[in-house]
Amino acid sequence: MLAVIGVVATIGSVRYTGALTTYRLDAAAARVKADLDQAARKARATSSVVYVQFDAASNVYRILTSDEAGKNAQGSTTAATGPLRVDLGADPYRVKVRKIQSTLVGTGVGFNAYGRPMNGLSVMLSAGGRERLVSIDVNSSAVSVR
Repeated sequence: MLAVIGVVATIGSVRYTGALTTYRLDAAAARVKADLDQAARKARATSSVVYVQFDAASNVYRILTSDEAGKNAQGSTTAATGPLRVDLGADPYRVKVRKIQSTLVGTGVGFNAYGRPMNGLSVMLSAGGRERLVSIDVNSSAVSVR
């Protein structure tokens, strides 16, 4: 009887861990999609260029205005006053930015003053052997998650 309970508990634990990994991955992909949409709206609302820059080595992305991007390049932007920074490797997400593909040089996307992407972007997120691809189409401005 105890052996049966042990087997059932083990199976339940494995399924719970898999479901939690999938949930975290889906939540991270939804966050990236929402932030890309927000960056486009911010660019349109302020009639200025807004950048979303990804760093696969640290599993982080940042949303910067053109002014913040300039300050950041000079090293004068501090964490307290700087751009929005999202760490996908930390709680609640705990996912890795596995691959970044941009149609321009760099690891991000820029949105012009009309909120349209200036280049295409694909970001592969992974956790526990599962993957999600977040991409933005430069022609339609649509952000998708697969």
